[in-house]
Amino acid sequence: MIIASCGDSFFYGSDLRDPDQTWPSLVAAGMGAAHRCFAEAGVGNSQILQQIIRAYHKLGDTAVYLINWTWIDRFDYISTDDERWHTVRPSLDDPKKDGFYYRYLHSELSDKFHNLVYISQAQEILKRCRYIMTYMDDLLLDRRWHVPDYVEFLQDRVAPGLSNFGTQNFLDWSRDQGFPISDRWHPLEEAHAHAAAYWLPKVKSL
Repeated sequence: MIIASCGDSFFYGSDLRDPDQTWPSLVAAGMGAAHRCFAEAGVGNSQILQQIIRAYHKLGDTAVYLINWTWIDRFDYISTDDERWHTVRPSLDDPKKDGFYYRYLHSELSDKFHNLVYISQAQEILKRCRYIMTYMDDLLLDRRWHVPDYVEFLQDRVAPGLSNFGTQNFLDWSRDQGFPISDRWHPLEEAHAHAAAYWLPKVKSL
């Protein structure tokens, strides 16, 4: 059995002493399975969908897929400078470029729509597979603002395939449990170990 993990820095292992100590890696060890990490730090959900496609193309229906969707206000784009994927984030890593995006082009409605489409597509690709999808951003399923009928349709479509630590994402759950968090908001080894214990029975049940 192979367990494939796709996501952002939380599954990539940022700020861990050993990046192989993420909770997907620990779940794989608990299952006696191999682990293939496709996650990348700092990316948006468009690139996470690309990871899923890449993983499925390599591993097919036999793998178990553990996926963590990131915050929806990240935006992935191809740079004309180098023809590579880059990500705009609210941290304003490039104040001129990122600032322009968030001032003139960003909206919550666009975030919801595009990210729900990514997730819907991923679920369609993995429909014959065993998978668990967690997510960081509660705005994905929020019904208070920016919920035209096409967004509501997508929310209803993807919600049954999404799960989390109860009602919390990994970061909030780790904080509430009192586990150490890095300065860059990454739960550390203790949090990943307990998260693996949380998810291992659920993965076995698949």
